[in-house]
Amino acid sequence: MNIAFQALAAPSLDRAQMVHATEQIMASPLAPVALTGHYVLVLAAVMLGVGFWRAGVGPRWAAIAIALCGPVDALAGVFGSAGDLVGGILSNALLIGGFAAEAWFLVREERARDTASAVRKVPVG
Repeated sequence: MNIAFQALAAPSLDRAQMVHATEQIMASPLAPVALTGHYVLVLAAVMLGVGFWRAGVGPRWAAIAIALCGPVDALAGVFGSAGDLVGGILSNALLIGGFAAEAWFLVREERARDTASAVRKVPVG
């Protein structure tokens, strides 16, 4: 949908016709179906963040950032193109920051586990 709306906003196109086309798209009974994937993604991000929180994996702020990225993106679309731009940047920053922190935590944990197992295997004697 975003790609279609961006194409409709091209300066070379007739604005009146593009507004009419946008209204036709949004008036279609299939418009909510097209947006369903976005809302499923929002729900999945919230569930993933809650899962990280409950599992105690990584820093708590990373779990919160992951859980908030979807709702921030969905709510930003309500405030028009400027809100969508700022919200998109903010939601992507939350998602990237959260996943980077989780990945860093998991890599460090794996290295610590490898080191601990190597130390246990050294024969004493």
